[in-house]
Amino acid sequence: MQRLKRAVKRIAAVGTGVAMIGATMTGALAADLADYPAPYVSGGTYSADTALVVGANAAAADTLGAIDIAQQLQFDSKICVPSAAGGGVQVAGDAVEISMQGDLLELRELVGDVRETLTEVEIDGLAGGKVTTNEGTTVFNQYLRFQDSSTALVSPLVNYTENDGPVDEVGDWLYIKEGTGSTAAFFEYELEFEDGLESEVVSGKLDDYDDEEILLLGTTYTFVDTSIDTATNDLTIELLGGAVYDVLEEGETKTYSIDGKDYEINVLIIEDVTPATATLEINGEITDQLVDGETEVLKDGSLLGVSDIILNEAGEAGSGDLVELYIGATKLELRDSDYTDSTFFAGVEIDEETIEDALVQIKGNELNSGKKFEISSIKYRLTADPLAGYSDVWVAPGTGVREYLDEPQGMLGLNWDIRYEGLDDTGVSIVKLDPRGDDEYSLIFENLQGLVYNVDYVTNENGNFKFGTDDKMLVFKEGLIQTSGKNASEQNFTVGILDYFVLSDVDADLDNDAISHVVRYDSIDTASKQLVFDELATGSKEFLYEDSTVNGTLGKAELIFGGATYTTYIANLTDNTAGTNPLAIDLNSNGTLGAEEVLITIMGGGILDLGDHTTSHGGVWYADSNDQENNGTWTVTDSSLTTGGGKVNISLIAMSEDFDENRPESVGGTVTTHENVTFEIVTRSDSRIGINTTLGTPSNSGLVLKQPDDDDDNFFGMTDYGVFVNIFDPEGTDDAETLTLEYPLVQRGARVFVAFGETSTTKTTAGETCTVADISINNLLDAEVSDATDYNLILVGGPCANTLAADLFGGCGDWAYGPGEAVVAMADNGDKVAMLVAGTDAMDTRRASKVVANYADYALSGDEVMVSGTLSAPSVEVA
Repeated sequence: MQRLKRAVKRIAAVGTGVAMIGATMTGALAADLADYPAPYVSGGTYSADTALVVGANAAAADTLGAIDIAQQLQFDSKICVPSAAGGGVQVAGDAVEISMQGDLLELRELVGDVRETLTEVEIDGLAGGKVTTNEGTTVFNQYLRFQDSSTALVSPLVNYTENDGPVDEVGDWLYIKEGTGSTAAFFEYELEFEDGLESEVVSGKLDDYDDEEILLLGTTYTFVDTSIDTATNDLTIELLGGAVYDVLEEGETKTYSIDGKDYEINVLIIEDVTPATATLEINGEITDQLVDGETEVLKDGSLLGVSDIILNEAGEAGSGDLVELYIGATKLELRDSDYTDSTFFAGVEIDEETIEDALVQIKGNELNSGKKFEISSIKYRLTADPLAGYSDVWVAPGTGVREYLDEPQGMLGLNWDIRYEGLDDTGVSIVKLDPRGDDEYSLIFENLQGLVYNVDYVTNENGNFKFGTDDKMLVFKEGLIQTSGKNASEQNFTVGILDYFVLSDVDADLDNDAISHVVRYDSIDTASKQLVFDELATGSKEFLYEDSTVNGTLGKAELIFGGATYTTYIANLTDNTAGTNPLAIDLNSNGTLGAEEVLITIMGGGILDLGDHTTSHGGVWYADSNDQENNGTWTVTDSSLTTGGGKVNISLIAMSEDFDENRPESVGGTVTTHENVTFEIVTRSDSRIGINTTLGTPSNSGLVLKQPDDDDDNFFGMTDYGVFVNIFDPEGTDDAETLTLEYPLVQRGARVFVAFGETSTTKTTAGETCTVADISINNLLDAEVSDATDYNLILVGGPCANTLAADLFGGCGDWAYGPGEAVVAMADNGDKVAMLVAGTDAMDTRRASKVVANYADYALSGDEVMVSGTLSAPSVEVA
């Protein structure tokens, strides 16, 4: 297709002016229809330099098409505020979350700092019960601990960082440090017998335990064997637990279903020997002769265990010989070499395999001169042994700890886990440092009212490093006005004509409830005593001022933005250029002008410190040598940012009162410490500007920026409060970096659960409420545009109807499309862009306008598409 481009090339040869435009257009185009509605609307913010242009003699259909496009731009210019309630995670089943009412599990906070111990009160899987032997009955209790008075437990925590796998990945993880020996266990399990579990000691065994059942972490186990040496205090106990338990008679056959697989078990023979044995057939596989407490691993990896063989002597009433068995079983052997001390011993075997990272402590007492024995408690600890290729355990969101352990059976039990379900979806507000070329940054943020601001923040154009633009200041230091005496040299007016300034109605130095605004001083009319300002998010406002008797001032006004009042004094300068009187403004609305710094409060309550406020003033008023009123000079000061060594530090603060009461002390001190993370904007050669990917100081946020192995362009990180940080640094270029911060509307917590048995997880995402902004679109005729490069243009109507379209895209005689055809095309327009929406006739143009107005329904891409079809059903062909 590409007929428009050929037409442009022909026009390019006609004359020098058009040839230059044509060369730009037919070169490497930066503009792309896939980006629409950007740059006209970006991130919900309407660009004030947008112009929608029709020809002076345009047909009615052209005008209607322009209206359709304008309505869509209006709709796209909307402010969306996330719901402060955010999303959530629900785990159904027997599960308990580590976070609890009044104590959030924060980033980089140990699980044990929130939940030291879990019991049956919190979760059914730790239910207690009773066990009875021939020596009596005792109540037993279960405890799961993540912290105790010793230093042996180092519980999991959630961190946003880079894992240490074969391919480094950056994200949020439930992190467990690999342990060694008797240190750094990530949990402790205790089985307590309140009155002691008693048995007689017979031939080095505790026979009264045989066949007694006990619960361990949600799995029923049966004592099948014991061994005790009262001379050396050495004790071993063996238990079998499993998915299916049954008692079968010799010759009996039954089928069991475990995890979707059927197991047919036939008791072939029970032999009355010493010790008695049982031989079984499982799905055609014949076992060895098994004795009490013995297990055998089947070919499919499942375990068959015999817990008891009951012989029916000849002549006795009842059935034949019986065997108690477990299928799909697990065998647990616990040994403590000294049941009298409080140390832990590496004496754990599970399914005949030694668990090197497990430790056990069995506390017991000899009774009746060693003829009896009781166990008072069994404690079990496990240190983390990660999968091959990892130094530590990194649990991804939506998964559990077991699948990341080299020996998952070391968790004990069969059906419990520590699950990580990700971070809270809190809803966020966006703060962005967006580069404009390679020598300027704009600051984008959202205030507490949901108003979005796009502010000229820092420039290094022409090597002049300053706040604002090359010729206009961004002011966040308020003026200084002395209301008594005649020392006019102390009067300090910081806001010059067309300067930008920050307003914030603060109650204290840091105020997470303040409403912030950015405003431009547009003009003054001394005849009508009127000041005009442009509130960057809402538009123009006018205020009248009254005469002032304060030395050196012409007038006084009360500016009202967001309901707050900001007292303003106007400089009275006899040699001042007409209409440029500078202002001294009470930027923080506290009723005084004391040269104070003002900060920005963003949606969610975060606070932005824009940098060294002493360099953020536009000028100073000086009195003459006689200190006479109404006689002075406006002097613009040297605004170069030299005090920071050619850098600006912008800081984001999360106030301590917005944190959970137990902020992690390891990275930020106490709850009274505000989180402060600082980013450095620095100057570079050739007047370039950029952001350091290493953090500035101070920073007590826990933030460490990491770059994934598979991404050379991005650095990621997250603070303790949950501020997500992304620095985009295009690899292999000198382009300025882009900083994007996602500030949570409430502190972002980590969702960690202890779960038993089958559970299901349901997640909901944070919603948002959108408000369409009140924008003012530049609707212009072609003759009203003196310089096309002043605007991001949308030209409606072809070159025969729109002279500006003819200038930029080729003359009327070079139109290359036929009846029923139209084109939507994008091209560079100096530093801006131009889009042509045009057809062979006016109805074709309106059809193309419908496509642009409903761009989401069409696959627009590249720099040109052709539109045909009907008004109700346009069709699009991509060039």
